[in-house]
Amino acid sequence: MNVADFPGLTVSCERLTYVDETADDRDGYGVLWMRRRERDAVRYLRCQMCGGDPDENDEGLLWLTARSPITNHDGSTFTHYPPICATCLDLARTTCPALQESHTVMRVAGVEVYGVQGLTFRLDDEQVVLDRSAPAIVVYGDRGQEMLLAMRQVLRLTNFRLLEGADQLRAMAATSS
Repeated sequence: MNVADFPGLTVSCERLTYVDETADDRDGYGVLWMRRRERDAVRYLRCQMCGGDPDENDEGLLWLTARSPITNHDGSTFTHYPPICATCLDLARTTCPALQESHTVMRVAGVEVYGVQGLTFRLDDEQVVLDRSAPAIVVYGDRGQEMLLAMRQVLRLTNFRLLEGADQLRAMAATSS
């Protein structure tokens, strides 16, 4: 695959660009983004379903992810999912195919922007080609972000607690309504 397989993309000044690029197409680090609603929900920590304020209490923000978190040596985990409001929790669990198979609900006290996941391109014989078939994770500030088309924001979550049990989930939904 090369850049011609992605309508509207081109390369200018050795950097991937949209033909009709606007200031909103890049984040504060200069990374080019695919045009998707999810980006704003993650960037502004909005509910992944309705775009409203996520549920928050003294323990932190409510989070729903498609799998159990893999905990790093420092107790943190990574996600590309935005937080969620209690009102949308059941709707997300029943309508999103990835969440129907497996999901984890947690309270998260610490959130920081880590990097992006996306498609990396490279110059090959004066042609711009897709570097690899699987999306790569690039930490902000690392080499490679100039030729990256970001698909997802990667967040580092710290100080989180897994929530379990249907009764606990119902209580959370009832108290935030």
